[in-house]
Amino acid sequence: MPELWERAVKHIKASSPGVNPYAAATATLQKAGEMKKGTRELTAKGKKRQAKGAKWRHAHPLAAGGSVIDGASKRPNLGRPGRRNV
Repeated sequence: MPELWERAVKHIKASSPGVNPYAAATATLQKAGEMKKGTRELTAKGKKRQAKGAKWRHAHPLAAGGSVIDGASKRPNLGRPGRRNV
C-alpha cells in the first residue's frame, strides 16, 4: 500500500475509535483526488504529495491546528476586529 495511505490509517486509528480506518483513509484520499476511484492506486497528485513527505505536508501552520492570527493575537491591539485584547 502507498505510504500516504498507511500514514492516514495510522492517524485515523489514533484519533477516531469506532471508525474503520482503512475505509476512511481510502475514501478521504479518493475524495481529495490523491487515489484513483475504486482502487488504492495513487494518482499523479497523490504521487507528488507522497514524494514531498510528511514533514512538508505538516509545515503549514493550519496543518498543525494553529491559527493564522496566533502570532498576531499575542501583540497588543491586534486580534480579531471588534474585540478587545484583555
